[in-house]
Amino acid sequence: MTNDALLLNTSATGGLVPPTPATDDAVLDRVFQTVISGLTGLPGSLVRQAWQQTPPIPPPPTVDWVSLGIVRVAADAHPAVMHDPAGQGHDVVWRHEVLDLLCRFHGPHAPSLARCLRDGLVVAQNRETLAASGIVVVSASEATAAHVQEERLWLRRMDMTLTFRREVRVRCPILNLLSAPITVLDGDSLPSLEIHHDA
Repeated sequence: MTNDALLLNTSATGGLVPPTPATDDAVLDRVFQTVISGLTGLPGSLVRQAWQQTPPIPPPPTVDWVSLGIVRVAADAHPAVMHDPAGQGHDVVWRHEVLDLLCRFHGPHAPSLARCLRDGLVVAQNRETLAASGIVVVSASEATAAHVQEERLWLRRMDMTLTFRREVRVRCPILNLLSAPITVLDGDSLPSLEIHHDA
């Protein structure tokens, strides 16, 4: 069965029913880019996603910039599964994830930018943009020097990992139960059950 065919499956057809994420990764990336740009004062063009398929040319050593990327996703072990009867109906899998976001600050002011981001996330007003997307700040790691030498020039870099928790809801096409055959048995029709006790 192809992936396209799986996407058409529902509880009425049987078979596997892939969940549909409520948001895609690009939306999450934009939220983090917006917050980091706002707290560091860097323009959005200098807050870049790490590991892009076609990486842009890095800025010169005299320019401050930051790359960011999610390096770990941990989910809680006991999600809630609820049925929403709206329309034809669907199940909602509701759980929390913990995300580790690796931020690499480049440029002459890399240590200061790391501190600005760390301390800015402590302020309640600055958390509102994250909270609007169902994301809360958990912690910030130490900022670690990871300077790189190219020929005779040292390029300053500080690495820091931010940990966030977010609420995630995905849909599964488990439709409303409209009818089902039911057989009612009276007491005389039920099978007898004998219970033996060991002596």
